[in-house]
Amino acid sequence: MYFQIETVLEKYDLEDARISKGRQVLLCEKNQKLYGLKEYFGTEKKAQFLYRLGQYLRENGFVMDGLIKTREDALLAEGVDGIFYTLHHWYRGRECDIKSRMEIMMAVSALARFHRLCRGFPVGEHLYGTMEDPLQEYARHTKELKKIYRFVTKRKKKSEYEVLFLSCFQEFFKQCEEIQEQMEQRQLHLSSEAFHVCHGDFNHHNVLSVLGEPVFLHFEKAGYGLQIFDFCNFKRKVMEKYCWDESLGLEMLREYHRICPISEVEFWHMYYRLAYPEKFWKLADRYYVSNKAWISRQNYEKLEKELRQNPYRKQYLHRLLYFYENMERKK
Repeated sequence: MYFQIETVLEKYDLEDARISKGRQVLLCEKNQKLYGLKEYFGTEKKAQFLYRLGQYLRENGFVMDGLIKTREDALLAEGVDGIFYTLHHWYRGRECDIKSRMEIMMAVSALARFHRLCRGFPVGEHLYGTMEDPLQEYARHTKELKKIYRFVTKRKKKSEYEVLFLSCFQEFFKQCEEIQEQMEQRQLHLSSEAFHVCHGDFNHHNVLSVLGEPVFLHFEKAGYGLQIFDFCNFKRKVMEKYCWDESLGLEMLREYHRICPISEVEFWHMYYRLAYPEKFWKLADRYYVSNKAWISRQNYEKLEKELRQNPYRKQYLHRLLYFYENMERKK
C-alpha cells in the first residue's frame, strides 16, 4: 500500500510528504502546505470539468478543493495497480457544526454564493450529471416502495423493523402518491436554462470552517442540475436534527433567497423535494438490499424517528406555503 502511494506521490514531487488519514482522503503535508490524495473513478473529461470549475471559482474568490496537475501536466495519476488518483488543494479546519445555528447560516450563505457564481460558469461540451426528471425519480421510488411492501407482507416471521414499516406504510405511501399527482397537475417543465453547476452532495461534512471562512470539499458528484436540490439536501439533514423547527427552516430559506433568488419553478421543486418522504424511501431501500437475517436496530430507531417527525415536517410544509404566498404578494 505504501509503495503504491509513494509511486503516485512521486508524480507530484510529494514522495517525501508526511501522510495521514482524513475523511475520504489521504492528507499529504510538505513545506507547510496540505494536499489531499483521492482515488478517482470518473472519466478524464469529468476531471477536466472539475479542474476548470476549480480554476473558475478560485479566480472569483471562492475556495474549494481544486485539482492539481502532475509534473507531466496530467490531471490523473495512475498507480502501479491501475487505480487512478487525483490530488487536491486541502485545508486545516473543522467541519460545519450543525449544532450551531450560526454555522448553519454560514454554510447556507456560502452555498448561495457558490450557486450564483456557478451561473456564470461557461457550459462545456458535456453536461455532467444532468439530473433525472424529478417526477420520474419520484415515480421510480414509489414503485420501489410498492415492491418492498409486497416483499415484507409475504415474510412469515417479521422483525421489529418490518412490523413498524407495515404499520406506517400507508401513511407515507399516500404522501408519495399525492406529491406525484400535484406535480403532474402543476406541470413544472424544465428547460436547459434551469440547469447550472451543482455540488451534488452538499452536506455539513463537505464544508470546512477555515479561519472563519467556508471551504467546500468533495466535488466528485458535481454536475449540472437544479441547484435548489443542493439546498434541499442540506436543509433536510439540518431540519431532521432540529425536528423541523419552523423558525430555523424559514431563516435558512430567507438567507439563501437573499443571495441567490429562488424562482417560482425552483420554489415548487424545493417544496416537493421536501414534501416527498425521501427518508422513508431511503430506509426502506436500505432494508431491502441488506441481509434480512440480521436487521440493524439503528434502522428501526431511524424509522421510528421519521414517523415521530412526520407531523412536524407536514406542519413546516404548510408554513412554507404560507411564506411563499406572502412573498408573491410583495412582488
